[in-house]
Amino acid sequence: MRDDNDLASDQAYDIEQLPDGRIVVGGAMGYGGSDYVAALWCLLPDGTLDPDFGVDGRFQYEFDAGEEYIREVLVTDTYITMVATVAVPGFNYDRIGLVQCTHDGTLDAYFGVDGAIIHTVDATTDVTVRAGTRLEDGGIGVAGYNYSFTDNNEYPMIAMFDALGYPVEGFGTGGISFGTEPGIYFAMATGAGRIYAGGRASMADDDFLLSAFTPDGAPDATFADAGHLVWNQNLTDVIF
Repeated sequence: MRDDNDLASDQAYDIEQLPDGRIVVGGAMGYGGSDYVAALWCLLPDGTLDPDFGVDGRFQYEFDAGEEYIREVLVTDTYITMVATVAVPGFNYDRIGLVQCTHDGTLDAYFGVDGAIIHTVDATTDVTVRAGTRLEDGGIGVAGYNYSFTDNNEYPMIAMFDALGYPVEGFGTGGISFGTEPGIYFAMATGAGRIYAGGRASMADDDFLLSAFTPDGAPDATFADAGHLVWNQNLTDVIF
């Protein structure tokens, strides 16, 4: 399927399948310049847009006037939860955006604040999303990085929210926690009572990084070195 948008470029970042076999693709629709809106396309099994989903097969949500990209699509039996990077207007820093719709592309008004919610630490802290996962309790896990304007390094980030999009009480700052050594998480998954995040540790070169966390978001001390495996096999080892 090709969605011809004459205004600007469109981008896709994640693909999932609904229980009935339809395919949903998360990303962004461009409207010229740096105007990108979070978007979800729904395709029938034959690759055509589902005319009964959203508007002409698309669900769009504008968090505010910054660039917005859906990085992860999480499907339940009833809802589609989208995890996005949402840039502050002016593009000084990024934030976490969560939005949820039904399987027919209707905004879920009971999620977050009227269907969506933005999370950040404060007005000057960058929080960039690269991955997400459904937690075993039904909540939402988010992974990515914090870009430090102080030392110009990136630091791994994980965040934990409940099933309605609100921060897990007692975890990090507003549900967001940063690592203390440079690196980025690009992937996230759950299983067997653990939350996993993988990416790179930015040391002398970029090394393979895999971290394991307990369900409450604490590093799992029984995994590798205090919850983190850093493996340097080649000059650059990265999980994408």
